[in-house]
Amino acid sequence: MIYEIRKIAGVSELEQCHPFEISNFQWRSIYRPRARGRVGYIENKGFLVWLACEEVHPKADCVYNFDPVYTDSALNAYFQFDLTNDNYFNFEFNAKGTCIAAYGSVPHIRSNFSLDQITDLNIRPKVTPYGWQIIFSIPESTIYFYQPQAKWKKTRFFRCNFYKVSIHPDIEHYGSFAPVHCPTPDFHQTAYFAKARIV
Repeated sequence: MIYEIRKIAGVSELEQCHPFEISNFQWRSIYRPRARGRVGYIENKGFLVWLACEEVHPKADCVYNFDPVYTDSALNAYFQFDLTNDNYFNFEFNAKGTCIAAYGSVPHIRSNFSLDQITDLNIRPKVTPYGWQIIFSIPESTIYFYQPQAKWKKTRFFRCNFYKVSIHPDIEHYGSFAPVHCPTPDFHQTAYFAKARIV
């Protein structure tokens, strides 16, 4: 599986990017809302990511960044730009745009983004009568701050996965774009990230 990412000029061209479905539900998924997304690349600036879910009145109690949005109803995007090690970025959001953004290799010991880096993501949440969505940016400057030796810009290849999740027992679910082959819920597995390339 290779997800192809188109080069675009800005957010108005996101609809021209290849869509993907977050449709691999597993473990104790008692709730399976339809979720999808698109990713575009703006040359020398970074990535634009659109994530959306057909979920009316989503659970969104967390209001402060780095609160556990996975206890709400969350959309997540994980990226591994340097394929020479296991470090990766995780971006997790609820419908209010409350965000967890971090970097590292160990799931529970990671470096949280600074307030300025969170601001640079330019997070744009939107709730509609039919669901909710998030648009956010990943600046190249942020990628290189954490991974100065990453070769993704030369090779145009990296790895990623996208998730729809809640650990709340009333709506518990674990959906992913690329399947995750683990016996218990764990999305922090770079081995199961999908390949991506900029075209």
